[in-house]
Amino acid sequence: MHLNEKGFTLIELMVTIGLLSLMLVLTLPVLNGAADSLKLKAEADRMAAVMRMARQEAIVSGQVRTVVFFTDGRYQVFDHVNNKYINYRLDANVKMAGNSFKTRYADRPACFFQPLGNPLLGGTVALQGSSGKAIYVITAPVQGRIRVSFQPPDNWD
Repeated sequence: MHLNEKGFTLIELMVTIGLLSLMLVLTLPVLNGAADSLKLKAEADRMAAVMRMARQEAIVSGQVRTVVFFTDGRYQVFDHVNNKYINYRLDANVKMAGNSFKTRYADRPACFFQPLGNPLLGGTVALQGSSGKAIYVITAPVQGRIRVSFQPPDNWD
């Protein structure tokens, strides 16, 4: 072997691969937690967007729109005039952990948006990711403003 040959020895390559593997193993749980939080936030944002759309449709059409929540992770928008449902489903790793809407449709919690855009009553839907972290989709009772927050509203049980 000549001393001025360039390159890496097998031991150097194995040590480098071992260190990279260790770093990957240590960062994987952090990446999974971040992915769970992103998925949870995306689902909450999507639910809020669907509720905003239902509110806007109630204003534009001059007719009530209802968002109905199911415990199995489904929710649907009901068009009372055309008697049509539009169904939505949460990601498999996100579940509905709570619901404070007092208004009911077919004995299920629901938000009824009136033609002026205000809900019959406000309420909150809590979503929970597989890591146990929660996020809240909050509908204000008077003006119907819909927001997403990692903090529960003051009146949350």
